[in-house]
Amino acid sequence: MNPTARPHERTPSRTTSQRNQPATRQALRINADEVPGGHLVALSRPVDLADGLIEYLR
Repeated sequence: MNPTARPHERTPSRTTSQRNQPATRQALRINADEVPGGHLVALSRPVDLADGLIEYLR
């Protein structure tokens, strides 16, 4: 995962993701790392989210 990015859920249709990523890049000057799992990644894929967050620290 990119150390200057933030986690961002990946929706099945990707329409929300595709629409929001350019705005995120422009406003925050970061790229979002997509995490599969839908609306609440912490509940649906806690291990994957934790692994990704640990990668930010490395």
